[in-house]
Amino acid sequence: MIRLSQTCTSIVPLLLGAFLLIGLTACGSTESATEAAAPVAERPVWDLGDGTYMLRLAPETASAYRVTQQQMSDMNMVVAGNEIDVTQNQTITQRMHIADYTADGITVIENTIERIQAEGGSMGQTASYDSDAEDEASPLAAQFDPMIAQTLRLELSPSGAFVGDRDTLEAQIASMMGGAEDNAMVSADMLIDPILSQFQFYPEDPVSVGDSWTADTEMNVGIPFSVVSVYTLTSVDDGLATLDVTIEMDSDGAPMELGPGATAEAFLSGSQTGTMTVDLQSGLMMTYEQGGSISGFAEFTAPGQNEVMEIDMAIDSENTYRVERITDAAASE
Repeated sequence: MIRLSQTCTSIVPLLLGAFLLIGLTACGSTESATEAAAPVAERPVWDLGDGTYMLRLAPETASAYRVTQQQMSDMNMVVAGNEIDVTQNQTITQRMHIADYTADGITVIENTIERIQAEGGSMGQTASYDSDAEDEASPLAAQFDPMIAQTLRLELSPSGAFVGDRDTLEAQIASMMGGAEDNAMVSADMLIDPILSQFQFYPEDPVSVGDSWTADTEMNVGIPFSVVSVYTLTSVDDGLATLDVTIEMDSDGAPMELGPGATAEAFLSGSQTGTMTVDLQSGLMMTYEQGGSISGFAEFTAPGQNEVMEIDMAIDSENTYRVERITDAAASE
Protein backbone atom coordinates (compact mmCIF):
# COMPACT_ATOMS: atom_id res chain seq x y z
CA MET A 1 0.00 0.00 0.00
CA ILE A 2 1.31 3.44 -0.88
CA ARG A 3 1.92 5.68 2.13
CA LEU A 4 1.87 9.39 1.28
CA SER A 5 4.22 11.84 2.93
CA GLN A 6 2.83 14.52 5.28
CA THR A 7 3.45 17.15 2.61
CA CYS A 8 1.63 15.11 0.01
CA THR A 9 -1.45 14.50 2.15
CA SER A 10 -1.67 18.18 3.08
CA ILE A 11 -1.91 19.15 -0.58
CA VAL A 12 -4.94 17.01 -1.37
CA PRO A 13 -7.62 18.81 0.67
CA LEU A 14 -6.39 22.19 -0.53
CA LEU A 15 -6.89 21.20 -4.14
CA LEU A 16 -10.15 19.32 -3.62
CA GLY A 17 -11.78 22.30 -1.94
CA ALA A 18 -11.45 24.33 -5.11
CA PHE A 19 -12.71 21.63 -7.45
CA LEU A 20 -15.72 20.85 -5.27
CA LEU A 21 -16.97 24.36 -5.95
CA ILE A 22 -16.89 23.89 -9.73
CA GLY A 23 -20.03 21.78 -9.73
CA LEU A 24 -21.81 22.86 -6.57
CA THR A 25 -21.92 26.61 -6.97
CA ALA A 26 -22.95 26.38 -10.59
CA CYS A 27 -26.34 25.15 -9.48
CA GLY A 28 -27.51 28.39 -7.91
CA SER A 29 -28.85 29.05 -4.47
CA THR A 30 -31.87 30.03 -2.34
CA GLU A 31 -35.23 31.86 -1.99
CA SER A 32 -36.55 34.55 0.36
CA ALA A 33 -40.09 35.25 1.49
CA THR A 34 -40.24 38.43 -0.59
CA GLU A 35 -43.71 39.08 -2.00
CA ALA A 36 -43.74 39.00 -5.79
CA ALA A 37 -44.40 42.39 -7.37
CA ALA A 38 -47.26 42.75 -9.83
CA PRO A 39 -46.25 42.46 -13.49
CA VAL A 40 -45.28 45.91 -14.77
CA ALA A 41 -43.60 45.12 -18.07
CA GLU A 42 -44.71 43.62 -21.34
CA ARG A 43 -42.48 40.70 -22.29
CA PRO A 44 -40.90 41.08 -25.74
CA VAL A 45 -41.74 38.98 -28.76
CA TRP A 46 -39.34 36.08 -29.27
CA ASP A 47 -40.45 34.96 -32.77
CA LEU A 48 -39.71 37.82 -35.15
CA GLY A 49 -41.63 36.16 -37.96
CA ASP A 50 -38.85 36.13 -40.54
CA GLY A 51 -37.12 32.92 -39.47
CA THR A 52 -35.17 34.67 -36.72
CA TYR A 53 -35.59 34.37 -32.96
CA MET A 54 -34.72 36.61 -30.04
CA LEU A 55 -33.14 34.77 -27.11
CA ARG A 56 -33.37 36.94 -24.01
CA LEU A 57 -34.29 36.57 -20.36
CA ALA A 58 -37.96 37.55 -19.81
CA PRO A 59 -39.70 35.13 -17.42
CA GLU A 60 -43.17 35.67 -16.04
CA THR A 61 -43.37 37.42 -12.67
CA ALA A 62 -44.41 35.07 -9.82
CA SER A 63 -43.70 31.93 -11.84
CA ALA A 64 -41.87 29.13 -10.06
CA TYR A 65 -39.72 26.26 -11.23
CA ARG A 66 -38.10 23.17 -9.75
CA VAL A 67 -34.48 22.77 -10.82
CA THR A 68 -32.50 19.55 -10.49
CA GLN A 69 -28.80 19.43 -11.28
CA GLN A 70 -26.50 16.45 -11.08
CA GLN A 71 -22.74 16.40 -11.47
CA MET A 72 -20.52 13.36 -11.60
CA SER A 73 -16.77 13.82 -11.70
CA ASP A 74 -13.59 11.76 -11.52
CA MET A 75 -10.31 13.45 -10.73
CA ASN A 76 -6.90 11.86 -10.95
CA MET A 77 -3.81 13.48 -9.46
CA VAL A 78 -0.19 12.38 -9.34
CA VAL A 79 1.48 13.90 -6.27
CA ALA A 80 5.13 13.13 -5.51
CA GLY A 81 4.85 10.01 -7.64
CA ASN A 82 1.71 8.82 -5.88
CA GLU A 83 -1.54 8.46 -7.82
CA ILE A 84 -4.70 9.71 -6.14
CA ASP A 85 -8.21 9.16 -7.53
CA VAL A 86 -11.17 11.20 -6.33
CA THR A 87 -14.80 10.56 -7.27
CA GLN A 88 -17.73 12.86 -6.59
CA ASN A 89 -21.45 12.66 -7.30
CA GLN A 90 -23.70 15.58 -6.35
CA THR A 91 -27.41 16.20 -6.87
CA ILE A 92 -28.95 19.56 -5.97
CA THR A 93 -32.68 20.21 -6.02
CA GLN A 94 -33.86 23.80 -5.79
CA ARG A 95 -36.93 25.96 -6.27
CA MET A 96 -36.49 28.99 -8.51
CA HIS A 97 -38.91 31.85 -7.97
CA ILE A 98 -39.26 34.78 -10.39
CA ALA A 99 -39.81 37.62 -7.93
CA ASP A 100 -40.16 40.35 -10.55
CA TYR A 101 -39.80 41.30 -14.20
CA THR A 102 -39.54 45.07 -14.18
CA ALA A 103 -40.56 47.78 -16.64
CA ASP A 104 -36.99 48.09 -17.89
CA GLY A 105 -36.63 44.35 -18.44
CA ILE A 106 -34.74 43.41 -15.26
CA THR A 107 -35.43 39.90 -13.98
CA VAL A 108 -35.25 39.33 -10.23
CA ILE A 109 -34.66 35.67 -9.35
CA GLU A 110 -34.81 34.15 -5.88
CA ASN A 111 -33.97 30.47 -5.44
CA THR A 112 -34.23 27.97 -2.61
CA ILE A 113 -31.97 24.96 -2.32
CA GLU A 114 -34.36 22.29 -1.12
CA ARG A 115 -32.03 19.31 -1.03
CA ILE A 116 -28.36 18.42 -1.49
CA GLN A 117 -27.16 14.86 -1.97
CA ALA A 118 -23.45 14.18 -2.28
CA GLU A 119 -21.10 11.25 -2.14
CA GLY A 120 -17.45 10.83 -2.88
CA GLY A 121 -14.35 8.86 -2.17
CA SER A 122 -10.56 9.14 -2.17
CA MET A 123 -7.56 7.35 -0.70
CA GLY A 124 -9.69 4.52 0.69
CA GLN A 125 -12.16 6.81 2.42
CA THR A 126 -15.74 7.61 1.44
CA ALA A 127 -18.27 10.18 2.58
CA SER A 128 -21.91 10.83 1.80
CA TYR A 129 -24.49 13.47 2.65
CA ASP A 130 -28.24 13.94 2.24
CA SER A 131 -29.85 17.06 3.66
CA ASP A 132 -33.16 15.17 3.98
CA ALA A 133 -31.64 12.47 6.17
CA GLU A 134 -32.14 13.99 9.62
CA ASP A 135 -30.37 11.20 11.50
CA GLU A 136 -27.34 11.04 9.22
CA ALA A 137 -24.05 12.19 10.74
CA SER A 138 -21.88 13.20 7.80
CA PRO A 139 -18.48 14.89 7.71
CA LEU A 140 -19.89 16.95 4.83
CA ALA A 141 -22.68 18.41 6.95
CA ALA A 142 -20.65 21.38 8.14
CA GLN A 143 -20.04 22.38 4.54
CA PHE A 144 -23.52 21.77 3.12
CA ASP A 145 -25.98 22.39 5.99
CA PRO A 146 -25.57 26.21 5.89
CA MET A 147 -26.60 26.22 2.22
CA ILE A 148 -30.11 24.92 2.92
CA ALA A 149 -32.91 27.55 3.16
CA GLN A 150 -30.75 30.63 2.73
CA THR A 151 -31.40 33.46 0.27
CA LEU A 152 -29.68 34.50 -2.92
CA ARG A 153 -31.29 37.22 -5.03
CA LEU A 154 -30.07 37.87 -8.57
CA GLU A 155 -30.94 40.90 -10.68
CA LEU A 156 -30.27 40.19 -14.35
CA SER A 157 -30.59 42.13 -17.60
CA PRO A 158 -32.32 40.67 -20.67
CA SER A 159 -28.87 39.54 -21.85
CA GLY A 160 -28.23 37.70 -18.59
CA ALA A 161 -25.74 40.22 -17.18
CA PHE A 162 -25.78 40.78 -13.43
CA VAL A 163 -26.93 44.36 -12.74
CA GLY A 164 -27.45 44.22 -8.98
CA ASP A 165 -25.15 45.44 -6.22
CA ARG A 166 -22.04 43.26 -5.98
CA ASP A 167 -21.50 43.95 -2.27
CA THR A 168 -25.04 42.85 -1.49
CA LEU A 169 -24.56 39.68 -3.52
CA GLU A 170 -21.33 38.91 -1.66
CA ALA A 171 -23.14 39.35 1.67
CA GLN A 172 -25.79 36.87 0.55
CA ILE A 173 -23.08 34.43 -0.48
CA ALA A 174 -21.45 34.80 2.94
CA SER A 175 -24.73 33.86 4.61
CA MET A 176 -25.23 30.94 2.25
CA MET A 177 -21.78 29.55 3.02
CA GLY A 178 -22.15 29.91 6.79
CA GLY A 179 -19.01 31.98 7.13
CA ALA A 180 -16.86 29.86 4.83
CA GLU A 181 -15.96 33.02 2.95
CA ASP A 182 -13.54 33.79 5.79
CA ASN A 183 -11.48 30.76 4.78
CA ALA A 184 -8.53 31.77 2.60
CA MET A 185 -9.45 28.93 0.22
CA VAL A 186 -12.88 30.40 -0.56
CA SER A 187 -13.34 33.81 -2.15
CA ALA A 188 -16.53 35.52 -3.24
CA ASP A 189 -15.53 35.19 -6.90
CA MET A 190 -15.18 31.41 -6.53
CA LEU A 191 -18.82 31.21 -5.50
CA ILE A 192 -20.37 33.97 -7.61
CA ASP A 193 -18.75 33.39 -11.01
CA PRO A 194 -20.17 29.88 -11.63
CA ILE A 195 -23.65 30.99 -10.56
CA LEU A 196 -23.74 33.94 -12.95
CA SER A 197 -22.28 31.89 -15.79
CA GLN A 198 -25.62 30.07 -16.13
CA PHE A 199 -27.11 33.19 -17.73
CA GLN A 200 -24.30 34.18 -20.08
CA PHE A 201 -25.39 32.35 -23.21
CA TYR A 202 -27.72 34.90 -24.82
CA PRO A 203 -26.72 36.25 -28.28
CA GLU A 204 -26.60 40.00 -28.86
CA ASP A 205 -28.77 39.84 -31.99
CA PRO A 206 -31.64 37.70 -33.29
CA VAL A 207 -30.51 34.32 -34.63
CA SER A 208 -31.74 31.76 -37.16
CA VAL A 209 -31.43 28.00 -37.09
CA GLY A 210 -27.82 27.20 -37.97
CA ASP A 211 -26.39 30.45 -36.55
CA SER A 212 -23.57 30.37 -33.99
CA TRP A 213 -22.32 32.94 -31.50
CA THR A 214 -19.49 33.13 -28.99
CA ALA A 215 -19.30 34.19 -25.35
CA ASP A 216 -15.90 34.97 -23.78
CA THR A 217 -15.91 34.96 -19.98
CA GLU A 218 -13.55 34.74 -17.03
CA MET A 219 -14.44 32.31 -14.25
CA ASN A 220 -12.68 31.83 -10.93
CA VAL A 221 -13.43 28.51 -9.23
CA GLY A 222 -10.29 28.52 -7.12
CA ILE A 223 -8.45 28.36 -10.43
CA PRO A 224 -9.09 31.34 -12.73
CA PHE A 225 -10.09 30.11 -16.18
CA SER A 226 -10.58 31.91 -19.46
CA VAL A 227 -13.69 30.36 -20.98
CA VAL A 228 -14.74 30.50 -24.64
CA SER A 229 -18.22 29.13 -25.30
CA VAL A 230 -19.71 28.62 -28.76
CA TYR A 231 -23.48 28.17 -29.08
CA THR A 232 -25.26 26.97 -32.21
CA LEU A 233 -29.03 27.11 -32.66
CA THR A 234 -29.90 23.72 -34.16
CA SER A 235 -33.70 23.75 -34.04
CA VAL A 236 -36.84 25.50 -32.80
CA ASP A 237 -39.90 23.39 -32.06
CA ASP A 238 -43.06 24.71 -30.40
CA GLY A 239 -41.22 27.56 -28.67
CA LEU A 240 -38.34 25.41 -27.46
CA ALA A 241 -34.88 26.15 -28.88
CA THR A 242 -32.17 23.48 -28.96
CA LEU A 243 -28.55 24.61 -28.85
CA ASP A 244 -25.30 22.72 -29.30
CA VAL A 245 -22.59 23.97 -26.93
CA THR A 246 -18.80 23.74 -27.17
CA ILE A 247 -16.64 25.15 -24.38
CA GLU A 248 -12.87 25.63 -24.23
CA MET A 249 -11.21 26.40 -20.88
CA ASP A 250 -7.61 27.44 -20.16
CA SER A 251 -5.99 28.57 -16.90
CA ASP A 252 -2.71 29.59 -18.61
CA GLY A 253 -0.59 29.54 -15.45
CA ALA A 254 -3.07 31.44 -13.31
CA PRO A 255 -2.50 31.46 -9.53
CA MET A 256 -4.66 29.11 -7.50
CA GLU A 257 -6.35 30.26 -4.29
CA LEU A 258 -5.18 27.90 -1.54
CA GLY A 259 -4.67 28.03 2.21
CA PRO A 260 -2.37 30.41 4.09
CA GLY A 261 1.25 30.14 2.97
CA ALA A 262 0.52 27.81 0.06
CA THR A 263 1.07 28.97 -3.49
CA ALA A 264 0.39 27.31 -6.83
CA GLU A 265 0.09 28.11 -10.51
CA ALA A 266 -2.25 26.05 -12.65
CA PHE A 267 -1.60 25.07 -16.25
CA LEU A 268 -4.89 23.35 -17.04
CA SER A 269 -6.97 23.27 -20.19
CA GLY A 270 -9.81 21.27 -21.59
CA SER A 271 -13.07 21.20 -23.44
CA GLN A 272 -16.71 20.39 -22.82
CA THR A 273 -19.55 19.67 -25.22
CA GLY A 274 -23.24 19.52 -24.61
CA THR A 275 -26.79 20.23 -25.67
CA MET A 276 -29.19 22.65 -24.02
CA THR A 277 -32.80 23.64 -24.56
CA VAL A 278 -34.21 27.12 -23.91
CA ASP A 279 -37.84 28.12 -23.49
CA LEU A 280 -38.03 31.07 -25.89
CA GLN A 281 -40.95 32.73 -24.14
CA SER A 282 -39.24 32.98 -20.74
CA GLY A 283 -35.64 32.75 -21.94
CA LEU A 284 -34.89 30.19 -19.24
CA MET A 285 -32.64 27.21 -19.85
CA MET A 286 -34.81 24.12 -19.40
CA THR A 287 -32.36 21.25 -19.92
CA TYR A 288 -28.62 20.89 -20.26
CA GLU A 289 -26.45 17.81 -20.73
CA GLN A 290 -22.71 18.28 -20.80
CA GLY A 291 -19.56 16.25 -20.59
CA GLY A 292 -15.88 17.00 -20.86
CA SER A 293 -12.43 16.89 -19.38
CA ILE A 294 -9.73 19.18 -18.04
CA SER A 295 -6.10 18.17 -17.69
CA GLY A 296 -2.63 19.56 -17.13
CA PHE A 297 -0.52 20.29 -14.10
CA ALA A 298 -0.03 22.68 -11.20
CA GLU A 299 3.21 23.93 -9.70
CA PHE A 300 2.69 23.86 -5.94
CA THR A 301 4.74 25.20 -3.04
CA ALA A 302 3.67 23.93 0.38
CA PRO A 303 3.52 26.29 3.39
CA GLY A 304 6.95 26.84 4.90
CA GLN A 305 8.80 25.23 2.00
CA ASN A 306 10.68 26.58 -1.00
CA GLU A 307 10.65 23.48 -3.16
CA VAL A 308 8.21 23.57 -6.08
CA MET A 309 6.27 20.36 -6.62
CA GLU A 310 4.56 19.55 -9.91
CA ILE A 311 1.15 17.90 -9.62
CA ASP A 312 -0.43 16.28 -12.67
CA MET A 313 -4.22 16.52 -12.85
CA ALA A 314 -7.02 15.14 -15.02
CA ILE A 315 -10.72 15.70 -14.38
CA ASP A 316 -13.60 14.06 -16.27
CA SER A 317 -17.12 15.28 -15.56
CA GLU A 318 -20.73 14.87 -16.66
CA ASN A 319 -23.52 17.30 -15.83
CA THR A 320 -27.26 17.24 -16.26
CA TYR A 321 -29.71 20.08 -15.57
CA ARG A 322 -33.51 19.86 -15.62
CA VAL A 323 -36.15 22.56 -15.04
CA GLU A 324 -39.86 21.91 -14.47
CA ARG A 325 -42.39 24.66 -14.03
CA ILE A 326 -44.52 24.45 -10.87
CA THR A 327 -47.69 26.45 -10.45
CA ASP A 328 -47.49 27.52 -6.80
CA ALA A 329 -45.63 27.01 -3.54
CA ALA A 330 -47.82 24.05 -2.56
CA ALA A 331 -46.81 22.22 -5.73
CA SER A 332 -43.19 22.15 -4.61
CA GLU A 333 -43.93 20.26 -1.43
